[in-house]
Amino acid sequence: MDKVAKKIEQSVKYWKRFKNREYSLEELDYKFNMNYSVCTLAANINAKAIIAYTNTGDTSRILSSFGPECPIFAITETETTYRQLRSSMEHYT
Repeated sequence: MDKVAKKIEQSVKYWKRFKNREYSLEELDYKFNMNYSVCTLAANINAKAIIAYTNTGDTSRILSSFGPECPIFAITETETTYRQLRSSMEHYT
């Protein structure tokens, strides 16, 4: 099962999926638009990673909702946010 999951993961074209989605940016808030712009930039420059500072975890959650191809590293100085983000990542390791 592990081999199948890794093979499928490698075959998914995340940036293509991101670019093919349609968003109505005029109707969404500034947080969404800012994170959308970050993902667009990351795709355009073929970024190896996105590093995001977050107090509440919202930034990293919004970024991950776009499904970028590169990893997202969240940095926080809030212990509660750190624990929440760590807890959510344990499902993926």
